[in-house]
Amino acid sequence: MASNQHDEDARIRVLEDRVEVAQIQINGGRLVDEGNWDALRDLYAADATYSSSYNKAAGDRPIGDVLQNSAKLAAQYALNMRYIGNQTVDVAGDLATVRAYVISYHWKGDPPGSDHPENLVTGDIYEDSFERRDGRWLVTHRQLDRLWYSGPLPS
Repeated sequence: MASNQHDEDARIRVLEDRVEVAQIQINGGRLVDEGNWDALRDLYAADATYSSSYNKAAGDRPIGDVLQNSAKLAAQYALNMRYIGNQTVDVAGDLATVRAYVISYHWKGDPPGSDHPENLVTGDIYEDSFERRDGRWLVTHRQLDRLWYSGPLPS
């Protein structure tokens, strides 16, 4: 009986971990859209890195540098909003990966949603690697793959 309880506890732990890391990815998107950069930074490990398919020459970059640049880019728009869906979550002990499709809306038009020649919509894939450190899940790497975009990319 004790073995069955242990197995059940382990299965519950994996399910809780899956929900937690998926929610961290979703919360991160919301924090970007809200411009809450300090809270966003707290979701990442101190040594976290970032890479993207549209800037391969840069290689893996420190997440702090990426978030600082992202804040400058986001400030160019009246509204930023992203939808994160179709998440696939894999957990193995203290490591996890979450892969998701992301559609991001960046509105220059005011009010947001109105036409503007510099409105931007992107279709991306986020693949986030997580590690549980000191009992807390943290993002250790984000790979962003840009699948498509409509509108001019910011400079």
